[in-house]
Amino acid sequence: MSSSVVMPIAVITGGSAGIGFELACRACENGYRPLLIARHPDALSAAADQLRTRYRIDPLLWSADLADAQERQQLIERLQTIATDIEMAVLCAGIGFGGALHENTWEAEHQVLQVNLVGLVQLSQIFCQWFAQAQRGTLLNVASLAGFQPGPYFANYYASKAYVLHFTEALALEMRPYGVQVSVLCPGTTGTGFHQKAGIDKTELARGLFGIVMTPEAVSRIALRELSRKRVVIVPGLLNQLAAWSVRWVPRSWVRAITGWMNAQPALAAVKNG
Repeated sequence: MSSSVVMPIAVITGGSAGIGFELACRACENGYRPLLIARHPDALSAAADQLRTRYRIDPLLWSADLADAQERQQLIERLQTIATDIEMAVLCAGIGFGGALHENTWEAEHQVLQVNLVGLVQLSQIFCQWFAQAQRGTLLNVASLAGFQPGPYFANYYASKAYVLHFTEALALEMRPYGVQVSVLCPGTTGTGFHQKAGIDKTELARGLFGIVMTPEAVSRIALRELSRKRVVIVPGLLNQLAAWSVRWVPRSWVRAITGWMNAQPALAAVKNG
């Protein structure tokens, strides 16, 4: 399909790789022209080449660091110029740094808060304003299975995803009278390279529950299917759904102990158990 055809736009942050890129693929398959937003121009260009080859769609590419307040404001001003063409927004950008909080730098943890919370809330508000005015639109925020429980040795990230989960559930009810679909995607361990970037690739968490690691493609297909069914909280995978449900009934001390074991680096786990 040629980009000269008028197509609704799907804005996707973190769209150059992983789940974000696969959601861009699903957007193409569903008649949207993706607008990919990510930090690195080279990664954006590589993602665009794949989309052009697969779908004959020329995506829009905007580079922005969502941890930077000034760049976020500039991004919003650019988005304003095409606001009437935007019918879907997927806020998938997210970062995390493993390790005990007191051992990490404040700069790193502040960056997590800026991207995972401040940037997501700021963009969610803008898109909800536009969608409410248009009486249509879809907002998909990407949280994590981590959002259902505390996460020792990955505390800030887990807490940020709990915020995204509860925040988005609330938005879903607020936006319902305007005909706007708001959902939150909560994937479990997914093969995206995220755990390596976060410095936790040697943990039990990175290996997945019972060794199950979903593919970004599978996660994205489930996300689009459940969006079409108007599901608000989307947890891909039966085992992940069971895990999300079970934390309601397991003693909190057990939950902390289990997630702490899963998130601890092998050397740290050996010290704790030694």
